[in-house]
Amino acid sequence: MFFHGQSRFFNVSTIATFCWQPLTNTVDSDFDYKLKEDILEDVIKNGVMCSLRMRFECTIMKSKSHHKKGQFDLAEEILDAEQDGLFKNHYEGESYCILNDVVVVSIYFLSTPRISTNIFFFEDRGPNPTMTTTELYGNFSLLTSIEADGCVISTPSGSTAYSLSAGGSLVHPDIPGILVSPVCPHTLSFRPLVVPDSVIVRIGVPYDARVSAWCSFDGRARVELQRGDFLTVVASRYPFPKVQHSKLATEQWFHRLSKTLHWNQRSRQKAIPKLSQ
Repeated sequence: MFFHGQSRFFNVSTIATFCWQPLTNTVDSDFDYKLKEDILEDVIKNGVMCSLRMRFECTIMKSKSHHKKGQFDLAEEILDAEQDGLFKNHYEGESYCILNDVVVVSIYFLSTPRISTNIFFFEDRGPNPTMTTTELYGNFSLLTSIEADGCVISTPSGSTAYSLSAGGSLVHPDIPGILVSPVCPHTLSFRPLVVPDSVIVRIGVPYDARVSAWCSFDGRARVELQRGDFLTVVASRYPFPKVQHSKLATEQWFHRLSKTLHWNQRSRQKAIPKLSQ
């Protein structure tokens, strides 16, 4: 639900999220749809409080020399651009503004089921039945090579989505950070990390990679990254304004974690009985 308002600096529409059904209840659903009339009446009477959620601006940089393996070095090309900010061997491709995460993987999954001896398979590794090699950059510096099925770059709001399934940490939405979570890494030492929101994150496919990679933005707009291409991810200048439930936003966030994800819920152990002498 949208609420439109004005300030001294810009016009902005804020979003109030309602939970309609139990199966659609997420950590970011603040309001119960059954109470929508009472909630709207309270909003009109008392106003609302908003939190500004980080968003990503993602830009695909396409290489002009996809098929010239061995003649170019992606790390050197990105490092050379630090001087003037120009990528001489790349041109700007598509751009996307997202709220949750961008996923870079070596495969894409098919949802069409296939049948084999009474077993239903709903996932297929597609045309690339192997992991790919990508490179992770912080600003213009090469941080590490990623030997994995993929990597998830997530906002704090998206930390409860695919990033969490990939082993990433739960991060409160008010923390300004960028989450980097590898998907099934080949080395166990490659653990998820959080970097400041001022860092420009880049993920590229080196020219000598075995296969290309695929990236999707908030689960949509699947795009292929060929050899020499890279993806730039920066914190957007335009955050996502979201209506808070109350002044106790932090407590509500933990409450939704417990209610939706059953966070750290387990049966309490019984007391140990005292042994008779």
